[in-house]
Amino acid sequence: MVKGIEDNKATIIVCAQNFHGRTSTVISFSTDPSSYSKFGPYMPGFQVIPYNDLNALGKHCRIKPLPGF
Repeated sequence: MVKGIEDNKATIIVCAQNFHGRTSTVISFSTDPSSYSKFGPYMPGFQVIPYNDLNALGKHCRIKPLPGF
């Protein structure tokens, strides 16, 4: 357990339509098929929400433990 979060329970919220490069971790949360197809394995723990959707962000911020954004 790290920082009060059980092993394999941490989540990170990311926005759809993102691009941060093509490392194995970053392509795990890409929503662009040309960026993630033919790659893998992917890192778990990412929750993709629509860009600029405060309701979706608010919904995920009520989850315990609080996800990273």
